Amino acid sequence: MLPRLLRIAGAACYAGLAAACGGTTTEEIVGPEAVRCQISVTAPPQTLPHDSASVPLAVTTTRDCTWTASTDASWVQINPTSGQGNGAVTAAVAANTQTRSRTGTIAINDTTVSISQAGVPCRFELSSERVRTGFEGGHTSLRVFTTDACEWRASSGERWIRVLTDRGTGPGSVELEIDRNEGSERSATVTIAERAVVVSQAAFSAAPPPPPLTANP
Repeated sequence: MLPRLLRIAGAACYAGLAAACGGTTTEEIVGPEAVRCQISVTAPPQTLPHDSASVPLAVTTTRDCTWTASTDASWVQINPTSGQGNGAVTAAVAANTQTRSRTGTIAINDTTVSISQAGVPCRFELSSERVRTGFEGGHTSLRVFTTDACEWRASSGERWIRVLTDRGTGPGSVELEIDRNEGSERSATVTIAERAVVVSQAAFSAAPPPPPLTANP
Protein backbone atom coordinates (compact mmCIF):
# COMPACT_ATOMS: atom_id res chain seq x y z
CA MET A 1 0.00 0.00 0.00
CA LEU A 2 1.31 3.45 -0.88
CA PRO A 3 1.13 5.93 2.03
CA ARG A 4 -1.39 8.76 1.68
CA LEU A 5 -0.90 12.34 2.74
CA LEU A 6 -4.00 14.29 3.81
CA ARG A 7 -4.00 18.05 3.53
CA ILE A 8 -6.87 19.95 5.22
CA ALA A 9 -7.61 23.59 4.30
CA GLY A 10 -10.08 25.92 5.99
CA ALA A 11 -10.86 26.84 9.58
CA ALA A 12 -8.73 25.24 12.23
CA CYS A 13 -10.45 22.08 13.46
CA TYR A 14 -9.70 18.47 14.23
CA ALA A 15 -9.02 16.18 11.29
CA GLY A 16 -11.97 13.99 12.20
CA LEU A 17 -14.36 17.00 12.04
CA ALA A 18 -13.10 18.52 8.79
CA ALA A 19 -16.42 18.03 6.96
CA ALA A 20 -18.44 19.52 9.83
CA CYS A 21 -16.23 22.57 9.95
CA GLY A 22 -16.90 23.33 6.31
CA GLY A 23 -13.26 22.86 5.23
CA THR A 24 -12.13 21.25 1.98
CA THR A 25 -10.07 18.08 1.86
CA THR A 26 -7.51 17.14 -0.79
CA GLU A 27 -5.74 13.84 -1.11
CA GLU A 28 -2.25 13.34 -2.63
CA ILE A 29 -0.56 10.03 -3.36
CA VAL A 30 3.18 10.06 -2.74
CA GLY A 31 5.88 7.52 -3.57
CA PRO A 32 7.73 5.27 -1.17
CA GLU A 33 9.51 6.92 1.72
CA ALA A 34 13.18 7.72 1.16
CA VAL A 35 14.24 5.46 3.99
CA ARG A 36 12.51 2.55 2.26
CA CYS A 37 14.44 3.19 -0.96
CA GLN A 38 17.90 2.69 0.41
CA ILE A 39 20.03 0.73 -2.05
CA SER A 40 23.00 -1.53 -1.44
CA VAL A 41 25.38 -2.69 -4.15
CA THR A 42 27.93 -5.49 -3.99
CA ALA A 43 31.46 -4.15 -4.44
CA PRO A 44 33.62 -5.37 -7.36
CA PRO A 45 36.97 -7.12 -6.71
CA GLN A 46 39.60 -4.88 -5.13
CA THR A 47 41.71 -4.66 -8.30
CA LEU A 48 40.88 -6.16 -11.68
CA PRO A 49 43.62 -7.51 -13.97
CA HIS A 50 44.60 -5.47 -17.02
CA ASP A 51 42.64 -7.78 -19.35
CA SER A 52 39.02 -7.04 -20.29
CA ALA A 53 36.49 -8.30 -17.77
CA SER A 54 32.77 -8.54 -17.06
CA VAL A 55 31.91 -7.65 -13.46
CA PRO A 56 28.44 -8.47 -12.04
CA LEU A 57 27.01 -6.17 -9.38
CA ALA A 58 23.95 -7.11 -7.30
CA VAL A 59 21.48 -4.31 -6.48
CA THR A 60 19.36 -4.80 -3.37
CA THR A 61 16.36 -2.59 -2.52
CA THR A 62 12.58 -2.80 -2.05
CA ARG A 63 10.50 -3.85 -5.02
CA ASP A 64 8.77 -0.50 -5.56
CA CYS A 65 12.00 1.52 -5.66
CA THR A 66 13.45 2.52 -9.02
CA TRP A 67 17.15 3.12 -9.67
CA THR A 68 19.53 4.27 -12.39
CA ALA A 69 23.13 3.22 -12.93
CA SER A 70 25.99 5.26 -14.42
CA THR A 71 29.79 5.50 -14.42
CA ASP A 72 32.38 8.23 -14.77
CA ALA A 73 34.87 5.87 -16.45
CA SER A 74 34.95 5.86 -20.25
CA TRP A 75 36.46 2.34 -20.15
CA VAL A 76 33.43 0.88 -18.32
CA GLN A 77 30.06 0.14 -19.93
CA ILE A 78 26.99 -0.38 -17.71
CA ASN A 79 24.07 -2.68 -18.57
CA PRO A 80 21.25 -2.14 -17.73
CA THR A 81 21.28 1.51 -16.80
CA SER A 82 17.99 1.45 -14.87
CA GLY A 83 15.70 -0.92 -13.01
CA GLN A 84 13.25 -1.40 -10.17
CA GLY A 85 13.58 -3.48 -7.03
CA ASN A 86 16.31 -6.06 -6.68
CA GLY A 87 18.37 -6.47 -9.82
CA ALA A 88 21.76 -7.08 -11.38
CA VAL A 89 24.07 -4.70 -13.23
CA THR A 90 26.96 -5.83 -15.41
CA ALA A 91 30.04 -3.62 -15.75
CA ALA A 92 31.94 -4.43 -18.96
CA VAL A 93 35.55 -3.32 -18.38
CA ALA A 94 37.80 -2.76 -21.39
CA ALA A 95 41.41 -3.98 -21.40
CA ASN A 96 43.94 -1.52 -19.98
CA THR A 97 46.72 -1.07 -22.55
CA GLN A 98 48.74 1.32 -20.36
CA THR A 99 51.20 0.40 -17.62
CA ARG A 100 49.52 2.74 -15.13
CA SER A 101 46.55 1.44 -13.14
CA ARG A 102 43.25 3.31 -13.29
CA THR A 103 40.19 3.83 -11.07
CA GLY A 104 36.59 4.78 -11.82
CA THR A 105 33.27 5.02 -10.02
CA ILE A 106 29.93 3.30 -10.60
CA ALA A 107 26.89 5.09 -9.14
CA ILE A 108 23.48 3.48 -8.59
CA ASN A 109 21.24 6.26 -7.33
CA ASP A 110 23.16 7.72 -4.38
CA THR A 111 25.22 4.57 -3.76
CA THR A 112 28.70 4.51 -5.32
CA VAL A 113 31.34 1.81 -5.62
CA SER A 114 34.91 2.15 -6.92
CA ILE A 115 36.30 -0.04 -9.67
CA SER A 116 40.08 -0.34 -10.14
CA GLN A 117 42.10 -2.02 -12.87
CA ALA A 118 45.79 -2.87 -12.97
CA GLY A 119 48.07 -1.72 -15.77
CA VAL A 120 49.96 -3.87 -18.22
CA PRO A 121 52.99 -5.48 -16.53
CA CYS A 122 56.33 -3.97 -17.53
CA ARG A 123 58.51 -6.09 -19.79
CA PHE A 124 62.16 -5.40 -20.56
CA GLU A 125 64.53 -6.39 -23.35
CA LEU A 126 68.23 -5.56 -23.72
CA SER A 127 70.32 -5.06 -26.83
CA SER A 128 72.61 -7.82 -25.51
CA GLU A 129 72.98 -9.96 -22.42
CA ARG A 130 76.71 -10.61 -22.90
CA VAL A 131 79.55 -8.09 -23.03
CA ARG A 132 83.15 -8.99 -23.96
CA THR A 133 86.00 -6.50 -23.58
CA GLY A 134 89.79 -6.49 -23.87
CA PHE A 135 92.07 -6.25 -20.87
CA GLU A 136 92.35 -2.50 -21.40
CA GLY A 137 88.76 -2.00 -20.26
CA GLY A 138 86.89 1.17 -21.15
CA HIS A 139 83.28 2.15 -21.73
CA THR A 140 80.44 0.17 -23.26
CA SER A 141 76.69 0.69 -23.36
CA LEU A 142 73.55 -1.43 -23.63
CA ARG A 143 70.10 -0.40 -24.80
CA VAL A 144 66.99 -1.00 -22.68
CA PHE A 145 63.74 -1.58 -24.57
CA THR A 146 60.42 -1.16 -22.72
CA THR A 147 57.26 0.98 -22.68
CA ASP A 148 57.32 4.64 -21.70
CA ALA A 149 56.10 4.45 -18.08
CA CYS A 150 58.18 1.45 -16.98
CA GLU A 151 60.92 2.21 -14.47
CA TRP A 152 64.14 0.19 -14.29
CA ARG A 153 67.41 0.07 -12.39
CA ALA A 154 70.95 -1.13 -13.08
CA SER A 155 73.55 -2.29 -10.58
CA SER A 156 76.91 -4.03 -10.31
CA GLY A 157 78.36 -6.02 -7.44
CA GLU A 158 81.93 -5.81 -8.76
CA ARG A 159 84.34 -2.94 -8.18
CA TRP A 160 85.89 -3.30 -11.61
CA ILE A 161 82.54 -2.70 -13.32
CA ARG A 162 80.86 0.62 -12.59
CA VAL A 163 77.31 1.43 -13.72
CA LEU A 164 77.21 5.06 -14.85
CA THR A 165 73.45 5.02 -15.54
CA ASP A 166 71.81 3.30 -12.61
CA ARG A 167 68.13 4.01 -13.36
CA GLY A 168 65.68 5.20 -15.97
CA THR A 169 62.06 5.29 -17.15
CA GLY A 170 61.00 3.94 -20.51
CA PRO A 171 63.49 3.14 -23.30
CA GLY A 172 67.07 4.17 -22.55
CA SER A 173 70.69 3.10 -22.37
CA VAL A 174 73.05 1.97 -19.62
CA GLU A 175 76.72 2.89 -19.77
CA LEU A 176 79.29 0.67 -18.07
CA GLU A 177 82.85 1.64 -17.18
CA ILE A 178 85.21 -1.34 -16.99
CA ASP A 179 88.63 -1.11 -15.32
CA ARG A 180 91.87 -2.29 -16.89
CA ASN A 181 92.59 -5.95 -16.11
CA GLU A 182 96.06 -6.62 -14.73
CA GLY A 183 95.48 -10.33 -14.12
CA SER A 184 93.81 -13.39 -15.54
CA GLU A 185 90.59 -13.46 -17.50
CA ARG A 186 87.57 -12.55 -15.39
CA SER A 187 83.81 -12.27 -15.64
CA ALA A 188 80.93 -10.96 -13.52
CA THR A 189 77.21 -10.34 -13.75
CA VAL A 190 75.49 -6.97 -13.64
CA THR A 191 71.72 -6.52 -13.38
CA ILE A 192 69.97 -4.21 -15.81
CA ALA A 193 66.17 -3.86 -15.85
CA GLU A 194 65.72 -7.13 -13.96
CA ARG A 195 67.89 -8.95 -16.52
CA ALA A 196 71.31 -10.51 -15.89
CA VAL A 197 74.17 -9.37 -18.14
CA VAL A 198 77.45 -11.32 -18.16
CA VAL A 199 80.53 -9.13 -18.55
CA SER A 200 83.74 -10.92 -19.56
CA GLN A 201 87.19 -9.36 -19.78
CA ALA A 202 90.30 -10.78 -21.39
CA ALA A 203 93.44 -11.51 -19.37
CA PHE A 204 96.30 -9.03 -19.20
CA SER A 205 98.69 -9.20 -22.11
CA ALA A 206 102.19 -7.65 -22.01
CA ALA A 207 102.78 -8.17 -25.72
CA PRO A 208 102.72 -4.90 -27.64
CA PRO A 209 99.99 -4.57 -30.22
CA PRO A 210 101.03 -5.21 -33.83
CA PRO A 211 102.04 -2.17 -35.84
CA PRO A 212 99.37 -0.66 -38.04
CA LEU A 213 99.29 -1.69 -41.65
CA THR A 214 100.65 0.77 -44.17
CA ALA A 215 99.81 1.02 -47.81
CA ASN A 216 102.46 0.00 -50.34
CA PRO A 217 104.09 2.96 -52.08
